[in-house]
Amino acid sequence: MQLQRILISLGVKDGIPYPDIDTKAKAQKLIGLDMPALEKDKQEFLKNEIPKWAAKAKEREKNYKVKSLNTD
Repeated sequence: MQLQRILISLGVKDGIPYPDIDTKAKAQKLIGLDMPALEKDKQEFLKNEIPKWAAKAKEREKNYKVKSLNTD
């Protein structure tokens, strides 16, 4: 709406064609994202990095002292 008001104030009378971005996939394609490559990178990250993070967390957390919440 704001853009329309600005264009009218500048004397633009014809409509401005807007791209079709009805879906996330259409918007990603419009801005040039290479979704297959990004998905491949994501899967490689999940496969290779997350297990390393989980192992570090497990090692770190095994030394945590946990107090009981028992209030009896």
